[in-house]
Amino acid sequence: MIKIYKEVLSTIRNFDLWFNIAISKLRVRFIRTALGPIWEIIGTMVFLIFISLIWSRLWGRAFFEYFGFLYTGYAIWKIMATTITESTFLFSELYSNALKNMRCNPISFCLGNSLKNLLILFLNLPIVIIITIYNDTISLNGILLMLIYLFLFFISATCVSFIVSTLCLKFRDLQYSVVVIMQLLFFMTPVIWDPQQISEKGRFFLVDTNIFYHYVEFFRSALLYGEVNKLSIIVVTISTLILMIVTFFLYAKIKNKIIFWVT
Repeated sequence: MIKIYKEVLSTIRNFDLWFNIAISKLRVRFIRTALGPIWEIIGTMVFLIFISLIWSRLWGRAFFEYFGFLYTGYAIWKIMATTITESTFLFSELYSNALKNMRCNPISFCLGNSLKNLLILFLNLPIVIIITIYNDTISLNGILLMLIYLFLFFISATCVSFIVSTLCLKFRDLQYSVVVIMQLLFFMTPVIWDPQQISEKGRFFLVDTNIFYHYVEFFRSALLYGEVNKLSIIVVTISTLILMIVTFFLYAKIKNKIIFWVT
């Protein structure tokens, strides 16, 4: 395990490699566009403004209050969903040639994928900050909690990316299953609806036991309210630790086999 630890640590230290992977993917995504990454903000804003105009009236909430609730939840959910769905073909398609023809650690591609999505999340943060200033909810405590969250989220995203990429490389049917599951989880997770709208029993099954909810809630509450409930902090921290352990063990098991699964 010490050797595995050193290999992973060496990959993490090779920041230039996975940073360039992330930047290259962003450049390809917005190539030949006049506004570039700004389209990410515009697209999200237009979509969520229309939803907020309708649903804030349906649920009897102030527009800016609901828009802030929706924007923060949707922004982090979109990054989580994108990280997971992109991981389904990360090794099998996107970087299959690199894995076959280059001597490189597959974790570097997961780091690059997670960093790329984290940079996209940063594009949405100015809008969130404007919302918190307008609602007078911005605080130093919230900023500190956000920094902690981003650190834990990046580790979790990298670990999940490696686990999903490896499983989907070995079991190709999972590529399609994961996409369907993420679509269902979007409606089962309090992204566009408030947990207080359902019964206590429903909250236990759809909220308290939903790991995705706690990642969304940590991000949303830190920005909007400057505080996070203890359960979400505990769940996110423990989940990150568990994902790290699983990633280390999985990497140790398949690091010499993964090249034979790439076709």
